[in-house]
Amino acid sequence: MPSQAKKEGFSLSIQEALIGGAALDATGVPLPDVTLDTCKASDAVLLAAIGGYKWDTLPAALRPERGLLGLRAGLQAFANLRPATILPQLLDASTLKREVVEGTDIMVVRELTGGIYFGQPKVRGWACCQRRGASELQFCGSRVLAKPPRASERDLTRTCTASRRSAASRWLASKLRASAGGACAA
Repeated sequence: MPSQAKKEGFSLSIQEALIGGAALDATGVPLPDVTLDTCKASDAVLLAAIGGYKWDTLPAALRPERGLLGLRAGLQAFANLRPATILPQLLDASTLKREVVEGTDIMVVRELTGGIYFGQPKVRGWACCQRRGASELQFCGSRVLAKPPRASERDLTRTCTASRRSAASRWLASKLRASAGGACAA
C-alpha cells in the first residue's frame, strides 16, 4: 500500500496493533488498551480477520469478536454502510431478470454498537421447537431468548441521521453525474 500511495502522490504511515485472537494469544484480552489508543489516534483503521476456530470455546467476554465490538464502541463507529449496486457486466449473471436488477442502487444502514450487540439478553432454558409467546425467539435445540435487548432512542436517532446523510449525499452525487452527462465521479 505505501508504494501505491506514493504513486498517487501522498504518503502513508502504517502502524500495526493487536486485536481479536492475536491479541488474546499475546495479552489475554481481545482489545488491549494500546490498540484502542492507537486506533483513536489514527486517520483510518483497516482490519483483517480477527478470529478463528481456535478461540470458539472461550467464554463470550474473551472471544475475538469482543475486540471488534469494543473497537466499534471505542471509536463510536455506530453505523455500518453497505451499498448494493450491480455492475453492468453482471446483469445477466443474476438469478433475477435483468429488468429487475438493472439500476439497483441501495444503501443498507445498520446500527453496530447498541441494543442486540451489547445488551444482556435474558435466557430461559432450552427450546424444542415450540412458541411460548411473541416476545420469545427460539429454534429447535437453541436457547430461548426472552425480552430481546432493544436499541435505545440515541442509537436509533444517530443511525437514522447517518441514513439521511447517506441518502442526501447519494442523491446529490446522482444529480451531479446526470448534469455532467455521467462524466462526474462523485
